[in-house]
Amino acid sequence: MDFPKSVVDLMKPGDIIQIHIPGKWFPWNMYYWSHTLMYVGDNNLVHSGVVQENIYTYFDKHTDIDNFTVLRVKGVTAGTLTKVVVWTKAQIGKPFDMWSLYRLTKQIDPPSDHPGYGFYCTELIWAAYFSQANIDLDKNHIGWINPMEIYMNTQVSLVYIKDKWAVPLPWKRLWLW
Repeated sequence: MDFPKSVVDLMKPGDIIQIHIPGKWFPWNMYYWSHTLMYVGDNNLVHSGVVQENIYTYFDKHTDIDNFTVLRVKGVTAGTLTKVVVWTKAQIGKPFDMWSLYRLTKQIDPPSDHPGYGFYCTELIWAAYFSQANIDLDKNHIGWINPMEIYMNTQVSLVYIKDKWAVPLPWKRLWLW
């Protein structure tokens, strides 16, 4: 899928991108969105693994993406957004954390000798905003955080969605724009 340059022009560092990949099994696919990434500026994304990639390269590589959305956390100052992005980039090189995902937990600063060292995709985004901006994007507060919790959170606003009608009920959010 080609990522539209017009959408990149709308984005700011700290924006959250969520993608839908049909037919791929993820524990949270019952919630529609398959993966969550952070835009860190200069056409780059950071996501679990924890890796930084060019946004165009990422979308070119993942031809199975059929929908995506860009979200922005409300009420965050430029200085705080800078801290969120710097913290997120500082996590580059940490592994994907399947242990927290399967134990249904999340963490901010795992010790390197911990079996859950690293982050799963939404945990990385949650930890960045929670640790640097004191914003909790976890909607239900019961352990792990899935992409739909961020999508449905009232603390985020919609910047762009490729196909708002593709999001199935009951997960439609009535975005007003």
